[in-house]
Amino acid sequence: MKKLWIGFVVTANIAIGLVDLPAEAAGARRKISFEELSKYLTRESDGVVQQNPALVQACKSKNSACANFESKKKPWGSHWDSEKATEDAFLQTLFQTDEDRFLTVNGAPTFAEAKESAYSKMGFNQSKNSYSLPFDNVRGWGSLIHPPIFSLSKSLGYYMPGLDPIDPTQVQHPYYTEDFQRKVDQVSQTELTAGNRVSYLGGGPISFNAKLSLIKNAKRSLWVQVMVFNCDAYSSQLMEAMAERRRAGVDVRLMIEGLYARVVFRGCVQKFRDRDIDVVLVDDSTRLKTIARVAHPKIWIRDGEEAIMGGVNIMESEHIGDGFVEGYRDSDLRVESGPIVTDLMKQYVEIWKKDETKKNRSIQPYVAEIEARLLSERAAGVRGEGVYANILPDPVRRNQGVCRVAVQRDANRVEPIGPTLALYASQVSSRFLATTPKLKMRKKFKMKPNSLDAFWVELQKASNQRNVRIDLITNGIDGMAGDLTKFARNWANNAREEGQDFFERASRALANALAIMDSKGNQKAAQRMYGLGKGFHGWNYLRYGHQKIQIYDRILTSLGSFNLDGQSAFGNQEAQMFCLDSQLTAQTEAALTRDFTNGTPIHKD
Repeated sequence: MKKLWIGFVVTANIAIGLVDLPAEAAGARRKISFEELSKYLTRESDGVVQQNPALVQACKSKNSACANFESKKKPWGSHWDSEKATEDAFLQTLFQTDEDRFLTVNGAPTFAEAKESAYSKMGFNQSKNSYSLPFDNVRGWGSLIHPPIFSLSKSLGYYMPGLDPIDPTQVQHPYYTEDFQRKVDQVSQTELTAGNRVSYLGGGPISFNAKLSLIKNAKRSLWVQVMVFNCDAYSSQLMEAMAERRRAGVDVRLMIEGLYARVVFRGCVQKFRDRDIDVVLVDDSTRLKTIARVAHPKIWIRDGEEAIMGGVNIMESEHIGDGFVEGYRDSDLRVESGPIVTDLMKQYVEIWKKDETKKNRSIQPYVAEIEARLLSERAAGVRGEGVYANILPDPVRRNQGVCRVAVQRDANRVEPIGPTLALYASQVSSRFLATTPKLKMRKKFKMKPNSLDAFWVELQKASNQRNVRIDLITNGIDGMAGDLTKFARNWANNAREEGQDFFERASRALANALAIMDSKGNQKAAQRMYGLGKGFHGWNYLRYGHQKIQIYDRILTSLGSFNLDGQSAFGNQEAQMFCLDSQLTAQTEAALTRDFTNGTPIHKD
């Protein structure tokens, strides 16, 4: 069956040029040594690409994985591939980028501007949504014209304009004023809290290990809500740790998107129930009135003391992804302590009660505890009025864990997150960074309440009236289409290891076709974004990005499950955190800057 499907895909895609013809028809592949490849890349990049000194000696051995390379075609050009190395991670380390040389060659003051200059001179294939690179790069580089940059060795301002060091305590901004924050209270339907200890989690193994630790430390309760929980080898470790805590008497609960649970993850859900873990299926997507509404939040709460929330689902692609090899580029936010945990508990209880059945343990006993905590936090001055009176006027304390969390859970009302994004955007005066896996924008703004129209209009004003630079990164041809392409790529890797050249190319053809179709949607939205003003700069990431982050004027970070598209604006249950916290913003800004550095500019025409 697999071979029949691949044969169909190859036949269909040869016609549109997405798969190579067999070698005898296309001509023999070129083969060169590592030394020859090094000279080629250094010459063609004008000295930007250099050998990694640590690997030069190892690559001189005839038996090494980097001894010989061959040129392989792909839908959007050609790249050099090792005859023996199967992992992108190894190939990504063979060469280094001379960053200063890159700026000099492209005559620009920052790395991002140098890259925009370089790509503006390249041809662009509209049908394949890809650049015509000036030379063949190496597998694992995607559409980059330099090796991936794993760490930033210089200041953020070297890589991105407008990111020179600042002291947040010296910044005067409407975000720090009572009048503005009371408007946010009303629009977001939340309270402002203070004294939260928050930090950035970079997805992949970092987020996985943080959740595993959170589970193991649970003494009284462990509450989880996710859209996807796939019982693969990695995720099963979390499930078994949750089961161990349940056997120890901990109140372990799981809320999961109902449609996914019934159609895709039925067996996994049953495993939780077999382990006496209480499961609620959030069923909006299975009801006629709310059929398009997906339960999209990802929230973990331990003992009412600590929480993790963000964009990371529970599946292998998320756990292994570090942004460079296979898997997703994603992120979470950790709340080590603070009153914002009470808000997350309150929202969890309300959603649980809406979809619980008679088979579930009642969550009602926690209601009184949550109400008591809210009263205590207000009395302590870390929630509501006390924050306005004592925290916001203090230049230091107002940059230490002043947070709110907006949650969408009721399809019958005006959803709060989109309008909250717009309100914060209305005051942006210097810089805006964002990342989203999906980017959607109307051709004409109708300013409907449950849309992102007002958000884009406010950013347009920031660009055109206040000269704000706006950088946004989303998925393109290199990110493929997430898990839609995962199986095809796995087939390709398996065929490669087995020496089945035809099936390798056929499988990659399927993955490539899906990638092109998926990336074109983001491309169209980016074209509309460019039309809003000269301050907009769009980027595609090296891998599949799943983060949902915005940084406003370098002092406010927003992170959660909310995509910049209509489905999130009005359709999904969502959760998004907004924090004035200098440490969190610095961590997130550095992570996003590295992402932009490993991105390619979205074509403007």
